[in-house]
Amino acid sequence: GKTALYLACVNGYHETTKALLSLNADPDMDLVERSNEAGWTPLVAAADSGYVKCVRALLEKGANPNIQGPSGIDTPLRYAAFRGYSDICHLLLESGADP
Repeated sequence: GKTALYLACVNGYHETTKALLSLNADPDMDLVERSNEAGWTPLVAAADSGYVKCVRALLEKGANPNIQGPSGIDTPLRYAAFRGYSDICHLLLESGADP
């Protein structure tokens, strides 16, 4: 299912994302238990949608920049690169994303 954090990230609600993270929302939600239909985490959703502030907030709270979806290749960096979001790509790489 979709969590409040996922919905905030996929819609670019930066302040809501920060508020939820401050309440200890899990930035790396369990892909098996709580992923959405595509297996996306909040970080993948924010990276794919181009929301730099949400990506930054998630990474600052310890989100794994190398988290993968069910296919094993669906990483935040892959989606950001595919969409041409160079700012997000740089942010992910600076945070330890595996190129």
